[in-house]
Amino acid sequence: MGVKLSLVLVVFWSAFLMTGCASSERMMRISPLSEDQNDEFSSTERSNVWPIYYQDNELYSVFWPFIDWDKDGVAVRPLYNQEKDDHSILFPLSAWNPVDKDGWVLTSYWGPKSHGLFPLYNHNYQMNRSNLNYYTLFWYTQKNRGIFPFFSYGEFYHFLTAYYDTSDSSYGLWPIYFHTKHETLVPLIYFNRSFKDYEKSEYLLGLLGGSFQDKYRAYSYLVPFYYSDENKETSESTKHIYPLYYQNRSSQKTSSLFLPFYYQQEIGSEKLLVTPLFGYSNDTSGEQSLTNVLGPVYIERKHKDYYYKSILWPFYTQYKDARSQNVKFFPLHSKVTKGAYSKTDYVLDLVCLEDWPHGKMRRFFPFGRYRSGEAEATTKLENSADTFWSYENKGNGRWKHRFFPFYNNNGNTRSVSYRYLFGLGKTKRPVKVGDDSVETVNQLWPFFSVANNKKKVGCYTSQGFYAFGKYNSFSDPNHGLSIFSALIFDYSSFQRKAAPKPSTVCSYLLFGNHSHQIYKSQIIPKPLKNWNQKVSRVKSSEFLIWDKEEVEFKIWKSGELSNKEMTFISQWTMDFTKFNKGVYNRTLKVSAPTDSTVGLGLKLPRPELLIEVKKILDRKQIDYSGSIDDGLIKLAEKCSRSRKERSHSVWPFYSYVSAEEGSELEILWGLI
Repeated sequence: MGVKLSLVLVVFWSAFLMTGCASSERMMRISPLSEDQNDEFSSTERSNVWPIYYQDNELYSVFWPFIDWDKDGVAVRPLYNQEKDDHSILFPLSAWNPVDKDGWVLTSYWGPKSHGLFPLYNHNYQMNRSNLNYYTLFWYTQKNRGIFPFFSYGEFYHFLTAYYDTSDSSYGLWPIYFHTKHETLVPLIYFNRSFKDYEKSEYLLGLLGGSFQDKYRAYSYLVPFYYSDENKETSESTKHIYPLYYQNRSSQKTSSLFLPFYYQQEIGSEKLLVTPLFGYSNDTSGEQSLTNVLGPVYIERKHKDYYYKSILWPFYTQYKDARSQNVKFFPLHSKVTKGAYSKTDYVLDLVCLEDWPHGKMRRFFPFGRYRSGEAEATTKLENSADTFWSYENKGNGRWKHRFFPFYNNNGNTRSVSYRYLFGLGKTKRPVKVGDDSVETVNQLWPFFSVANNKKKVGCYTSQGFYAFGKYNSFSDPNHGLSIFSALIFDYSSFQRKAAPKPSTVCSYLLFGNHSHQIYKSQIIPKPLKNWNQKVSRVKSSEFLIWDKEEVEFKIWKSGELSNKEMTFISQWTMDFTKFNKGVYNRTLKVSAPTDSTVGLGLKLPRPELLIEVKKILDRKQIDYSGSIDDGLIKLAEKCSRSRKERSHSVWPFYSYVSAEEGSELEILWGLI
């Protein structure tokens, strides 16, 4: 009966909620600037005097959110809303669609299939199994009718709590008794039997006890004392009698437990038996076994790769394998032997004596240790943790002396270095006076630092007093650099490779900064769609709110080259750098289109690019007898021009950007 009543209620609510619905999308708009409206009505011309007036193409708004309209409808919130064919007044109290002929006013509703006044009546124009008509307490469907909740008749009969269903011959007296073809339910007892699938299940006392059986599986339980489960296909079974007995059987493993008397397990050829006094396991193949008597009193483990035994663990242990043997009488003495390679004795774990064919080690905790290696002619004397002090002679003219944290000395045949007080003081010098191949350093932080490097690439001199400033100079002409820095001022000047003059960067703490960066003068522009080949960049800012920037680019002149020709030139320059892994010496002679190498060990880009680039240079009458790159540089000087972008902003009041395509001005965070 509960199923039938549920069906009645579902059909009833569906008839009311799905009769008709006017669109509330316009009524619920958050803003006329919403994404879906912008996609449909947006244009490049827009008027915005927020919130008094807003217009974007065919979308209008006045005193948002009260009034807005477009080609699809109008809204005067909260009184009236119209979206195409949907209308509403004081939504959601009323809505209608004259085209679909549906709608509602308060609790009355109408549509092409039904109409009604909730909760008094509902009428469907066509009847089927799911449609429900009702008039106050009287209701009927295609096959049933009745007076809710007293009785019904037809395919389903009920009187108060007694029911009979003719469709499946089920009957009962809710909630005391239920009966179907295969199921019977009375309080605390449920019975089910199906001869078709050879299935029989019985559940006694609700969920506390029960049993189940079919041709695949059988299980039974009585909470919390007993549980058994058997898989008839795999012969796997489990049985529990809580908390004393457990048994598990499968094709690969069998185990059982009977507390407190024994635990037994068999896995393949391995067998295990454990009792309170004795334990034993073995492998019928004879590769391993384990014997245990009274826990730690005696343990013996035999394996094909090792042997282990302990008596009154941990006082005596013995371990042996193919490479080593360890015998220990804890805590007095232990001895480790690794074949003919080494032998080690420990006394109270404070004294360690270790010998190997090429040296020896002696350790006396916590005083220190001594190591020597005859094969490497090395000696080392250090504290036990190698943390505070050590003296080490590594051989081959190398040594290391340390007394942490005050002193550290490292040396080799070419240089020697000293560090003091956690590295605050540092000195490095060559072993031979006048050896310019070694960097010299003298430093005492934070007072001064002096460094000199005369031979390495980009060799430099550095001098500084940290509290006042620092001066560095690099003698490499392509990377000359000088810096003077202090707490409130910093200045640097450097010259990029192939740039016509140096770049400068200057900053004043809190007041502002200025930079003028110069890039290389001989630039081959990229295609127009990727024109940002910088020639120079000037940027200034003051007091953290004022900012000004001017960037100059080099681009191809309009009409001089086609997009395809610009792409060929760009691919040539990128492929050459890629194939030659950063080799910049482009002096390739191109006497014939088939040239692939010119004795420099460099590879040309793809042959078809070489042919296309030559065609471009020939069309523009450019001489490339020296090299292809020389010809491209001449072509760039003839067919390229400068392009500038300027920007200026005073935060948060305004920002201004100007370029060839146009300009943009924003005031007060872009509100205007």
